[in-house]
Amino acid sequence: MEELRMAKKNDSYAVYTRWLAVELRKAGYKIIGTTVNEYHPEFTVWLFENTDELREKIKELSATRKQNKSKEK
Repeated sequence: MEELRMAKKNDSYAVYTRWLAVELRKAGYKIIGTTVNEYHPEFTVWLFENTDELREKIKELSATRKQNKSKEK
């Protein structure tokens, strides 16, 4: 079972924050799995298919969030 989980992780992009996982789902990306955060077992890690498109979307969402947070200050 551990080998299957590791193989899946190698083909996937791990998302450690809930807000990002939710935003990716809203944008139409499918969660392909979840796992327990190995360093903080009380938290979940969401796995998405690792594609160039996904990584670009993550950059876009992160930049937007950063801009919004700086406007709040």
